[in-house]
Amino acid sequence: MRIKILKNIVQSIKETLQNLCQLDRELQQIAIPEPARTAFFFQTKTLNYGIEGQRFAIEWFEKLIAETGQKKTKSKDRSNS
Repeated sequence: MRIKILKNIVQSIKETLQNLCQLDRELQQIAIPEPARTAFFFQTKTLNYGIEGQRFAIEWFEKLIAETGQKKTKSKDRSNS
């Protein structure tokens, strides 16, 4: 049950990551007027921070799923002994 919940979390994060990456691709196609370039630069850096945060979260939760699966296997092994 826990692993299913964790996998749902990972799927949700992946969807968010896809949306952020799509937004980033779209923003790269926009011609930004000179007066707005500095603000746009920092806004896109903030977007990049969000993208990297989502990637880290996916990796973190996938490791947690692996660790949870290992603990479950060890628990079964102990109960079968």
